[in-house]
Amino acid sequence: MLAAPCRAATPAALPMADEVQADRLVEMSRRWAAPWPRTPRLADLHATLPASAAVIEARGAPPHLTLPAMPISLPLRVTAGVVTLYPDRQRVQSVHLDISGACVTRQQINQRLGRPDRVLPPSGHAPEQALTLSYAEADRWISYLFPGVDHRCVSQVVLRPAEAIAP
Repeated sequence: MLAAPCRAATPAALPMADEVQADRLVEMSRRWAAPWPRTPRLADLHATLPASAAVIEARGAPPHLTLPAMPISLPLRVTAGVVTLYPDRQRVQSVHLDISGACVTRQQINQRLGRPDRVLPPSGHAPEQALTLSYAEADRWISYLFPGVDHRCVSQVVLRPAEAIAP
């Protein structure tokens, strides 16, 4: 499965997100996942996808759409994204949104969503290893990835259908 790499700046370089920015990140995550039925199709995302999203096909990889940068609540923004499709190019496997510009913390996410349904600890000590907090909502998983040594700031949001394994 194709996963977009975390491209966020180091936490020390990011300003702390205020409460409005944290609210907007959670709202954006839910908005992207809101149109998903149990088996999401690309057509279900058309209202959310930017017009400049482009389908990419690479040998040996599932088809996917690349997404451009999008503001959330400046300076917080989506810096890039990927919608991974099944080979039929109709069903959605996952959406990965890289987040940067401000540091939305685990505490801010937990204050808005409560305790996560699944916690996946990092599998190593490298800075790119992420702590993942996953929340089950209706027919989807919304996961927030926190890389780095202290796992302080969200660097990526991952959306998956409910039948998929949470990241």
